[in-house]
Amino acid sequence: MINLSKGGRINLSKESNNGLSKLYFGSNWGAIQHRGLFGIGGSVKKVDLDSTVLLYDADKNCIGEVAYYNLSAPGIRHSGDDRSGDTNGNDGLDNETIEVCLNELDPRVEYIAFTLNNFTHQTFGEIPYMGLRIYTGDQVQRNTNTPVNVLAKFNLEDDKEGTKISDKQAVILGIAYKKDGEWRFKAVGEFGGWTSIDAMKRPTIAFL
Repeated sequence: MINLSKGGRINLSKESNNGLSKLYFGSNWGAIQHRGLFGIGGSVKKVDLDSTVLLYDADKNCIGEVAYYNLSAPGIRHSGDDRSGDTNGNDGLDNETIEVCLNELDPRVEYIAFTLNNFTHQTFGEIPYMGLRIYTGDQVQRNTNTPVNVLAKFNLEDDKEGTKISDKQAVILGIAYKKDGEWRFKAVGEFGGWTSIDAMKRPTIAFL
């Protein structure tokens, strides 16, 4: 199993006999539970995280994105917008998934950035749990416990530097990029306070 550390890189075209041609971005998270007095009653605060891929050309101009408001592009499919997170505890399933077929992309695409931000603007320190992973395979695996070939991942509850990201609400998890005609991938893991998808487009360029 591949599991790159921050800054790690891999040549996708040279992995396995025929190379790796599909990437998947899975995001799993929970809504915020507020318990009532003496454990009676309570309320649930929805958390709307948005999984997005940003697409850049050879000159690092953003030429499109696949997100909750644009669910498909050549070679890319988004499962749809989850606007609440798990409201009854962790069900072990990704709330949102994005599938990228590298052989079917718009030929102008040279860089693919896998990002996530919080539409409802809670910080990561307020969210009970969050798991993000970029993996390869033949099909989407929504069950987060199913073994997959992981390229990059982040689990909020396992993070040893949680205090450093507790006030953040967005992350650039990884970048797929083309070099010498071959697709490669690098893990980024950069967290920030970006408050929208548009706000992430320019900062992402520094990691391409």
